[in-house]
Amino acid sequence: MKRWIVFFAILWATSLALTIVLILKHAQAVYICITVGCLGIVVLVLLKLVVRSKESTRQCATSATTVLAAAPQGSQQEQSKWRSSESGQSKIEKGLRGWFIGFGVLLLLFVVLGWFDNTTELSPSHDNVLQACFVIAGIAGLVCGGVAIRNSKRMAVWRRSALALSMTLLGFLSVFLVTSRSASMIAGWIDFPPSKTRTYQTVFKISRAYQTHGKGRSWNVQTTPIWSNLEITEDDYKFMLNHQLPGDAPRDPDEILSNGYFCARVAIQQSGGALRVMNAGSHKLPKGTVIICPASSGPASRK
Repeated sequence: MKRWIVFFAILWATSLALTIVLILKHAQAVYICITVGCLGIVVLVLLKLVVRSKESTRQCATSATTVLAAAPQGSQQEQSKWRSSESGQSKIEKGLRGWFIGFGVLLLLFVVLGWFDNTTELSPSHDNVLQACFVIAGIAGLVCGGVAIRNSKRMAVWRRSALALSMTLLGFLSVFLVTSRSASMIAGWIDFPPSKTRTYQTVFKISRAYQTHGKGRSWNVQTTPIWSNLEITEDDYKFMLNHQLPGDAPRDPDEILSNGYFCARVAIQQSGGALRVMNAGSHKLPKGTVIICPASSGPASRK
C-alpha cells in the first residue's frame, strides 16, 4: 500500500510543479509554500485512510484464518491451494482499495477547491497550461491502466480489460480536474497581485444564453466582444425569456440569441493586461446581473 501513497504523492507534486513552471518564469515563495501545504494535506489524508484500510484488511484475514482452522481437515494440497488463492485475491482487493481511495481523495480535493474558485479569467488565456494539464492527466491515466493490468493477472481477461479501462478513465478524470483547477487558481494569484489590481463595475454585452437540463442543470450566458461563458441564476434567465423583443425568432426556451440586446453587469478586476470577472468561476453570478443594455432602447438599436 505504501507504493500507492508514494505514487499519488509524486504524481500530485509533479503535476503542480509543472503547471507552476509553465505559468511562472520566476516563482514566488508564497505560492511555493501554498503548493507544498496542499501536497502535505493530501499525503496526510491518504496516510490516514490507508491505515484504516490496513486495519480492516487485518480483521478480514484473522476471520479467514479462524474459519480455516475450524473447518474439517481435507487434503494438505487443497488447503494450500485455497490459501494461495485467498492470498492472491486479498492482494488484488487491497491494491484496488488503495487506488480507489486515492481517486476519491483527488475528486474530493477538486470539490473543495471549487469552493474557493470564484473568478473567471478572461485574459491571458493560459491555453498552454490547460494543454499541459491534459497531457499530465493522459499520462496518469495510462499509468493507472497499466498498473491495473499488471496487478490483476489472476482475473479473467474480460475483467482485466474492464478494470484497466475503468482505472484509466478514473485516473485521467481525477488528475485533470484537480490539476486544471489548481492551475487556474494559481494563475489568478500570480496575474492579480493585490498591490497592482484595481476592481470596478462594467457591462458586457451578451451574445447568447442557454440552459442545460438534468441533475447538473445550469443557466449560462456568453459575452462579446471578449468571449466568456458565465453561469447565471434561473431568475436572470427567466428575465431574459420574458423580455425578448417581439421579433425574436425562434423563441426557444433553451436558447436565447441576445446579440447585444441584453448585458451582464459584473465586477471586474484588472492588473496590467490581465482581466477577470469576479463572483464567477465555479459559482453563479449574483441575481440581477442580467439587464437590458443601456444603449439598446428598442429594435432599431440592434444590429
